[in-house]
Amino acid sequence: MGLGKGFEMSGQYKAGKEGYKAAKERGMALLQQAGQVTRAGLFELDKITDVQGDTLARQRAQFASAGVRIGTGTPQVVGEETSSEFEQKKFAVGERYASQADYLRSQALQEIKYGKKLRKAGRLSLLTGGVQLFGSLMNLGGGGGQGGNLWAGTNTSSSLTTPFGGAIV
Repeated sequence: MGLGKGFEMSGQYKAGKEGYKAAKERGMALLQQAGQVTRAGLFELDKITDVQGDTLARQRAQFASAGVRIGTGTPQVVGEETSSEFEQKKFAVGERYASQADYLRSQALQEIKYGKKLRKAGRLSLLTGGVQLFGSLMNLGGGGGQGGNLWAGTNTSSSLTTPFGGAIV
């Protein structure tokens, strides 16, 4: 029984350790994906900002070529509306990418937590198996009505003696 229990404890401990390692790797991969999504979102926001600048410049040039004074009246209203549309688009894009990155980060943290639970379960299994194994070894002694207790017939008093015969209480 002892050898089998030892192998079982070792296997459960190793399974917990390997499960933790695999979950941590999955979590780290998800964190990398979240970083990639964030970078992609920033890149797209930069592109939108560039297009916004080009569009506003083109509108101002068209108004100026028609002899309309820039910064007043219709040109100003058109420019403000154009800017507002681009800002709304940038906000929506930013929210979409941020939401995706947040989701990936939360999944990564869940994976890592799951891995820690696996590792803890493996350690706990090792500990409880060791206690069970110790208990079964304690009962292997056998012998006349002692219930197989290895310590049967030994002095179990709470006082110890020194090599010189004195008692340690």
